[in-house]
Amino acid sequence: AAHQDQNTYPYQATLMLSRPGIDFKGGASYLADPESVREGSPVFIDIPWQETGDLVILSANGKTHDGTAWYHGKYEVTCGDVPEEKNHCLCVGFMQ
Repeated sequence: AAHQDQNTYPYQATLMLSRPGIDFKGGASYLADPESVREGSPVFIDIPWQETGDLVILSANGKTHDGTAWYHGKYEVTCGDVPEEKNHCLCVGFMQ
C-alpha cells in the first residue's frame, strides 16, 4: 500500500543489490502523487528496477524544507529466470 514513512529523516534511498529479471521479477517501486491519494484516486508512477546498482532517492515523509512528500511503495516480487535459485529481491535502504 502507498505510504509515507514515519521517521525523523526527510529522505530515503534504496539501492538494488540483486539482478532484476534474473533473481526476481516484479518488485518495481512506485510513487503516488499526495493530492491524488488524498482525493482517493491515486496516480502511480512506476520506477522499475533495471539492473544491479540502481538507486532510488525520494522524499519519504514531508520533513524536507518545503514539506513535499510522495507516497511510495513496492509491487509484488515473483520468481526470476533461474528456477533452481530461490526467488530473491535484495535491496538496502538508507535514511538520512
